Amino acid sequence: MIASLTISLFWCEELIMNPLISAASFITAGLAVELASIMDLELVKVLLRAKL
Repeated sequence: MIASLTISLFWCEELIMNPLISAASFITAGLAVELASIMDLELVKVLLRAKL
């Protein structure tokens, strides 16, 4: 009985945590892409200034 309760609690925790971890990973990846695009844009600005 205790083992099945422990497994059930673990299963519930997994069901709750997996979507949260997935969402956090998705948000982190999006922020990384956004930061990379900002950095790339800044690099383009610097290169354009250097050529002018």
